[in-house]
Amino acid sequence: MSLPATNGNTIFGSDLFQLCQPSGNTAKEPYYITANGSSGASIGCWCASQSRGAVPVSVSLDTSFQSPSNCNSPSTDHLSQYGVHIFTTTTGTVLSANVGGLATFQY
Repeated sequence: MSLPATNGNTIFGSDLFQLCQPSGNTAKEPYYITANGSSGASIGCWCASQSRGAVPVSVSLDTSFQSPSNCNSPSTDHLSQYGVHIFTTTTGTVLSANVGGLATFQY
């Protein structure tokens, strides 16, 4: 199935499937947090979900890109159909606190 788009491109059914997620599916998105700050400073980022039409039931994080350096393990809040806020706190007054990996959205 294909549909004409107003800009002259073609929209395929497989493109639309990526915007909605059936129950039981998962999607992985990368995240990376880097900042400096005083001890206990909250640092974070927004991790966007590719599925704008479905609300995930949960999200899990790994630190496969960068294990926590000068910061605590990351946590999440504000999970929505648009993504999730990922944050951590620094473990001291640091010039560089880093953590990164994949956020796995469960639908």
